[in-house]
Parts: sequence; C-alpha cells; structure tokens
Amino acid sequence: MSLMALLAAIGVARAGDAAGGAVVPSVPQETVTVREPADRLRADPTAFGTVIEAAQWADRITTLPELLRGVVGVQVKSIGDTLSTVSIRGSTAEQVMVYLDGVPLNRAAGGAVNLADIPLAQVARIEVYRGMTPASLPQASIGGAIVITTRAPKGPAAGDGWVSAGSYRTGEVSASYGEEKPRGGWRVAADGAGSDGDFPYLDPNGTPDDPTDDEVTARVNNDFRRAHALARGHWRAGETALGFELDAFRREQGVPGLDAFTSPTARLETSRVLVSGTAERAGLASGRLVLRGALAWHDERDRFDGDGSGFFAQDSDNDLVSTSLSGGGTLVAGTRHALNFLVSYRDETADLRDPSPGGGDVGLATRQVAGLTLEDQMVFAAGRLQVVPSLRHEAT
Repeated sequence: MSLMALLAAIGVARAGDAAGGAVVPSVPQETVTVREPADRLRADPTAFGTVIEAAQWADRITTLPELLRGVVGVQVKSIGDTLSTVSIRGSTAEQVMVYLDGVPLNRAAGGAVNLADIPLAQVARIEVYRGMTPASLPQASIGGAIVITTRAPKGPAAGDGWVSAGSYRTGEVSASYGEEKPRGGWRVAADGAGSDGDFPYLDPNGTPDDPTDDEVTARVNNDFRRAHALARGHWRAGETALGFELDAFRREQGVPGLDAFTSPTARLETSRVLVSGTAERAGLASGRLVLRGALAWHDERDRFDGDGSGFFAQDSDNDLVSTSLSGGGTLVAGTRHALNFLVSYRDETADLRDPSPGGGDVGLATRQVAGLTLEDQMVFAAGRLQVVPSLRHEAT
C-alpha cells in the first residue's frame, strides 16, 4: 500500500484550523477500516513476500506444506503426513519464524515448527516473507517469516462443512459456523483427520545392496488421528476494536521407525492451546494515529512413549509455554512519512522430562526476549520512489 493510500485509509484531513498551526495537505476522503492483517504485506514494502489466498486452493484437496512448495525460495521437507518443516532461501528450518494469527509458534526449546500441525481447513491466508522481517512482526529472523491467518467471521449467520476419504482408511472432516454484525462477529470451527497408513512398501531388510532378502510388506504403527477446534470473535465500538481467539489442537500417532528397525509400539502425542486477545484504536491525533496491542498465551506439549529398545528406549514429556505482549501503531507525519513502531516482550519456558522408570527432569530452560522496532516509510516523486529505513533492536 502506498503512503498516499495509507493516508486515505486512516482518514487524514485538514487540521490546520483546529491545531492553530501548519495546514496538513488534504487527501481524498475514504473510510477504510484495517483491522485484519490482510493488507500487511502490501503495506510493508520492505518485505519480499508472497500472499496465498484461500480462493487459490478452494477447488482442490491439499495441505499447507504442499502450498508452500510452490512459493519461490521456499523449501519444504516432509516425512509422511505428520512432519513438515520449511526453510527460506537456504536458511535452516529453525531460522524461519512461523506465526498463527500473529502469535509466534517457534518454541523455547528450539527446533523447527511442524507445519503438519496447522490444519489448512480453517486457514484464510498465508503470507511468506523472504529475508528481512517486516516491522509489523514482533521478532526478527534470519530466514524470514510465514504468517498464517485463520478465517474470520464474515457475512450473515451461516455454516459450512465437508468430508473427504481416501485409501488406507484415510479421512478428513471439517465444519464451521459464524456470523458478522455491524458491531462485531464470531465464528467457531472444528476439523479432524486420520489414517491407518498401512501402505505396502519394499523392505530391503537393512541390506540395500543385497536384493535377495527384499520383500514387500505393510507399514506398521504408521497411523495418526488429529483433532482441531477454533473460536474467533471481535467487537467494535466507534474507533475501538477488540478481538479474541482460542485455538486447540491434538495429534496422536505411531512412530514406525526405519525399514530395518521398525517400532510396532512407539507413540507420539502432540497438543497445542493458544489463547490471544487484540485491541486497536483508530482516529487518534486528528486521524493520524492508529494504536494496536496484543496479548497471547501459547502452550505446546509433546509426549513420546518408546518401545523400550533400540532407538526408541527413552521416553520424553516436554511442556513448552510462552506468553507474549506487544504494542505499537502507525503515525502519519505529513504527506511523505508514515512511522511504524512496535514494542514487544515474550517470556518462554521449556520443561523437559523423562517419565520412564529411572528418568526425571531433563532440563528446565527459560528465556525472555524484548524488542523495539522503528520504521519510516517515505514517498517521493509522486509515489514512484519509496525509501523505507527500518531499525530493530532485540535483547534476550
């Protein structure tokens, strides 16, 4: 979005008489309420990015990792349907920040975000930023960022749903209901999926150079079951908007192991609970200032039950909690400048345990990250030239 469009979007008008000073050049009057992050990418020219809208995959069955494979500069690595990680422009998967409705999913214990744990059924938009992290996001990252936005309430009261089925007792179901009113809206949704995953494969018996002992056999302990629920809502009063979200996810799956080292009993459980609230106030400083704030709590738990032998001897029970707070806004300074600012704080805790006999606490790690971002969007030559200096400072 150009600076002139941004000026129009927040309703800048002549304020010289009221201020008793210099007259602000007038711009075309237009009422545009920007409360969803739909225009973030277009409003931030510092980012080399791609936006994927829901309409682009509405007519086919696909997944989030499959969609990202088609984005320039993005590499996705997957193991079946239960683990997918992403890297951007040669970065590692840990160097890419992944946001769900503005809340970072990267964990305090490190490791990449598993994109397979983000069901596509409730996603409305995917934004991929390559390289520089936009000032609107609370944390910097070397590789870039992926911002995932779920479906918001829209239109009169209505519901939708669908069911799909495939081989090896694979199926998926989704349903949602919500409505939008002049002063707010709400939406609830649920989806689930599962598969036995017992497909036939060629087992080389651990001797890939000796085909005499190869055999075709069925994959064992390769099943998974997934459940996901989402509730979103918002309320408006004049120039103030409040929003909330609750996202809950759970996956239970087998860990089949390797072809020569199978594991018929090892299991992995993953759960996620995300609660967030947002606030926005527009129309301040004669329409020149918009303020925003957000508070979020994210709890993710992984529990692995091994079969007690080989590579699967050690159990684990990890609980990773993060609380984040951010505040910022946009200030239009004249017809050539738009100042963006953001202050953020995140507290993370990783509690790692081994529940097996003789196990115990593996480690407890905490981290606090504070950040400050300032950015000035400057426009020259009637909008043909934009200069956007940005400064970000983080302390851990």
